[in-house]
Amino acid sequence: MLAAYVDPPAHELRVGQVVVYDYLHAAKTWQWTLGTVREITDYTAVVQQWGPHTGDSDTLRSILLREVDTENGRMKSYQDMLALAREKLASIRRSNEDRVSRVRGHFDKAREELERIDEVDLRKVTAQAAPSPVAVAVLKAVWAVAKCDPTAVEFYEWADVQLEYRRRAALDEIAKMDVLAKLYPSAESLQQSLEHGPKLNYKAAARDSPVVASLHAWATTALAYQQAYSLLAHDKRIQEQNDAIAAAIAGMKACRAKIAKLKEELSSNGTTTLPEQVTSFTRTSVLVTIPLSAVISPVSVDSRMKECVLTKDEVKRIPVDAKITRYEQKQKLAITASHFLDQYAAAISTRIYATELEERLFLIQHYLVSALRDAQADAVEQNQRLAASLQELEAFRQKRHDAKKARITEPELVDADSMEPNRRRTSSCAAPRGTPSQHPNRSEVAHQSIDPATIAKEPLYAVTIDEYKAKDTAGQRAAAEVNRMVDEVEYMTDEVQRLTAELEDAKAQAGRLAEELVAKDEELKAFRQKRHDAKKARASDPVLAAADAVAPCSVHAAYATPNSSRKGAAPPFVGAVPHQAFDPITMPVSPAVVAAEPLYMATAEELQHVRDVADQLAEQAVQGAAAREAEVYDAMSNLEGELDVARARIAQLEDVAVALKMQLSGAEEAGKKVTDALEVAEKERQQLCDDLEAALDELELKKEEYDQLLGNLEEVQGLLEASNVAERNALEALEQRNRNMVDLQGDLAHAQVVSKENENLRAQLEAKEREINKLKEHNELWTDPVDTRTQKVTHRFTKIFEGDWCRLVRKRPEALKAAFLIDSSNACHVPGDQIGFVDFVHDW
Repeated sequence: MLAAYVDPPAHELRVGQVVVYDYLHAAKTWQWTLGTVREITDYTAVVQQWGPHTGDSDTLRSILLREVDTENGRMKSYQDMLALAREKLASIRRSNEDRVSRVRGHFDKAREELERIDEVDLRKVTAQAAPSPVAVAVLKAVWAVAKCDPTAVEFYEWADVQLEYRRRAALDEIAKMDVLAKLYPSAESLQQSLEHGPKLNYKAAARDSPVVASLHAWATTALAYQQAYSLLAHDKRIQEQNDAIAAAIAGMKACRAKIAKLKEELSSNGTTTLPEQVTSFTRTSVLVTIPLSAVISPVSVDSRMKECVLTKDEVKRIPVDAKITRYEQKQKLAITASHFLDQYAAAISTRIYATELEERLFLIQHYLVSALRDAQADAVEQNQRLAASLQELEAFRQKRHDAKKARITEPELVDADSMEPNRRRTSSCAAPRGTPSQHPNRSEVAHQSIDPATIAKEPLYAVTIDEYKAKDTAGQRAAAEVNRMVDEVEYMTDEVQRLTAELEDAKAQAGRLAEELVAKDEELKAFRQKRHDAKKARASDPVLAAADAVAPCSVHAAYATPNSSRKGAAPPFVGAVPHQAFDPITMPVSPAVVAAEPLYMATAEELQHVRDVADQLAEQAVQGAAAREAEVYDAMSNLEGELDVARARIAQLEDVAVALKMQLSGAEEAGKKVTDALEVAEKERQQLCDDLEAALDELELKKEEYDQLLGNLEEVQGLLEASNVAERNALEALEQRNRNMVDLQGDLAHAQVVSKENENLRAQLEAKEREINKLKEHNELWTDPVDTRTQKVTHRFTKIFEGDWCRLVRKRPEALKAAFLIDSSNACHVPGDQIGFVDFVHDW
């Protein structure tokens, strides 16, 4: 536990490292020296001891010279490190500036394309109810980059995007936005998703619409511009090179200071081994085992060297480091002792507390044992109840599983289950369809736990499968019955319309018959009145009444009979003894009575005239029977002729009467038939109305059931439409993937072509390099490239052709200067624009 409070060693030692350590000299005084580490254990180290140099001046001088050479080598390495770091820094800055310029050009082009977008085209994109994923992602990204707010990408919905882009001059605001004023926080992830995402790259945006493509180009170039600009001041590579430059400069300063000290020691007249200017050490073969705590600090001495020199400043620094090390060790020991005392006190307190806890534990143990004995009986009873409840629970689980399994066998119930909104949310133990746990055995089903929330969300199953099938069959029969009744109702409706048309025709025919009946009734009334008058006239005549066997004036007496004496009796026909007063015009007469009556073909006046004539003839006959006999015969002949005429007329009248009676009886029968048909039609109509009302009531009930079925059908159709939409989306995604594959194949083919071109260019480049190397070998003027900022170019004039130099310098100095610049830049590897002040000095 104490080791947790001790810090690790300040310096990590390595085998072969040269360190400074102290030791007790002659068991009296502490001294320090150098040593090379040869072995390291847990708490000790074996070092090869170095001793202070005690030789002559020449040996010390040689040591100092070797140390100066070593420091000069270190200085050269630091200079090379500095030059390399500066060259890398310049290359990094130049590449960053080139990248900024290149990306700025792309961004300016994208901004110009953004400014050319029409508001109408933008409204077409934002007005879509179901936009494409690339359109939504690009619009969110553009707004997030413009506002420098990543929440637009993460939390904005399509409605929020529409609201932002419907503001006036939204595109102008985005186009005029200074993207360098504030950098986007997570530019790399957003740029990665927009450039390398298969569904969100520029090709997908271009396939969507030109507006989305322009916005996509603006967002990606803006992010690239921000990243390139931020690298100008925050590039980690620049900081690394700056640190390397600072380290090289610090090393060079230390080397210069040490070289100066060594040169001062060499320039002095006498040399000494005392630590005045320098102290020299020589490695010995003595191996010493020292504790790790004796190590003061490592020194910058190469382990391969056998002799070394430390300056006065380095020697003075070693005791200071030793004091600091000793102080740190004393502090650590004091802290360790303090923590040790704390731990000792805590251990004593813990032992006392442990004893007390043991006593408490003993009491609690006895209490728990007694409580356990008391709880065993309750536990047994609870176990029994739990076993019963478990059996009941297993029965319920099995029943639920059987119900689910039975519902799976019914397609309609499976469709109904698929329409549940929470179908996808299953319990932790329930497996989705198609998994191996969908059809577990009976024991597994009984032991699988189910979330109560899942049971509460499930529909209430209160009908068995047989009842459901019976109800389904009854529903189908009811549906068939409803269809049949609907057909019957339609048939009855057509029949009612037909009967209504026939009724209207019958009414029209009855009207016509009524009109004819009225006309015939007038004629019949006239015949009846005429017959009644004839009967009355015959009754008033005793001779005719006696011939008819009717008492004289009995007809008149019949009219005086009270009406109440014949109440309820049928109306008597003419010829029977009348007992009731009646209207001779409206009283019907039986056709048989009319047919049985004698044929009346002469009037009472004619009969009276005949009687008068007969009386006159009788008187004349009496007076002169012989004289009148011829006249009577003539008169009888005339009367017979007139009687024949009267008989013919009566026959005609009888024929007309018979025809009228037949028409009347036909009209009455037709009227009765029409009346009966109307009554039957009315009864049928009433029955049809009752049946129709009952059918309509039952149809209403069936309509409600069918409305519910239609609702379920609409839900199924909604699910089918959703599945169709999902299928279309999947097909679109597949088509998109195919298009991306085609694009990738095209890019791969182009990359292969480019790779072949690169191989050819690489081969040409290698050939050029070989040619350049060959030229370097043959060109004695070739020099290595140097830093143009710290070196100057020296020129050497060489005669390159035979001719008149004076004339060339006077007349064509520009051509000579241009040729000189080209040759100098090629020979010295310096750009031509960095060579200035070219002139020719001549002595003529």
